[in-house]
Amino acid sequence: MLTVGKRIVNPTFEEALSYRYSLQEEAVKQSIMRKFVIGSPGKVSEMLWQWAKETLVDEIIIFDLYSQMKGRRQGYELLAKELGLS
Repeated sequence: MLTVGKRIVNPTFEEALSYRYSLQEEAVKQSIMRKFVIGSPGKVSEMLWQWAKETLVDEIIIFDLYSQMKGRRQGYELLAKELGLS
């Protein structure tokens, strides 16, 4: 991903776990977490169906932060299975 001419690389899982947020970053994180669904394929599927029903949408776009393609593919396969798309 590029922003202001600089390439941004998503952190690895280990890097993300070890990151220490400043007080301001933590406040921002808490305020936006309600917009994210994080959890098992079943929980994610349930929340996506709930949001789709509440908002009357017919399409959902998923943005992920997997650092490795293998993990991304596996995550999508698990979610597709849970949603009945595979």
